[in-house]
Amino acid sequence: MTDHWSPGKKWTLTAIRDWAGAEFPDAFATLPDVDGLEFVEVDDEMMSLSPFRLPPSASKKLFRIGFWDGFSDDHHDPVFAYLYGEQHSQVGYIREDSDATPKRYRKLQSRNMYRVDVEEPLCNISGGSERATLTRLRTLVCYFFIAAGHYIYFGDYDSFTKEFQRACLFIEHGSVKASQPEPNQPSSCTASFSTDAESNHQPREAESVLVKLEDLGGIRSDDTMVASSRRTPSFYPFLSRLTD
Repeated sequence: MTDHWSPGKKWTLTAIRDWAGAEFPDAFATLPDVDGLEFVEVDDEMMSLSPFRLPPSASKKLFRIGFWDGFSDDHHDPVFAYLYGEQHSQVGYIREDSDATPKRYRKLQSRNMYRVDVEEPLCNISGGSERATLTRLRTLVCYFFIAAGHYIYFGDYDSFTKEFQRACLFIEHGSVKASQPEPNQPSSCTASFSTDAESNHQPREAESVLVKLEDLGGIRSDDTMVASSRRTPSFYPFLSRLTD
């Protein structure tokens, strides 16, 4: 694989498209058009009532990645990602809190991300360790912000090429599975980011598919992508052991 990274590189949409289109065109083509994604403005009133403040460098736009599962089935508040940092390559997460009066934002710590029902196509990136899943989520959030035109570039991201390629391969594999659902099963996916132990112990009745990634530069030969032909609606605590 050609090394397109160099110290201090700034990734523009054109640079990403040229590189990804040459190195893994099929997987890259499975990413959705940004017109189907939801970006919203930060609500200044809700933010003024929130018990935290976004970093000064934070984006003014929020990218909806899913919904907060909460502590009951009554509330499914939207969860958003935002970029921050001088090079726009750090990612944070917040959710709306509809239980609060008036409504406000709540910051999501990594250890609470297991309560988020992640939407397509991000729900297809689960597999391996919790940290690996989180890095794949970060790389896609950065890309979609650029693709939607909310930033011209991002930088200071040394591992972008490896992580973005891997995320695209996961999504490509998940899209194939979703296009061939079992009878009476929905084609949409519900994220189940499992722990290492869970990903190595799939339900006995479900046929597991393992896709080797050892042919990719910089990726360990023992790294595998696990996708069950029978998705479960649960969302495993893939980040429960992490702290910010």
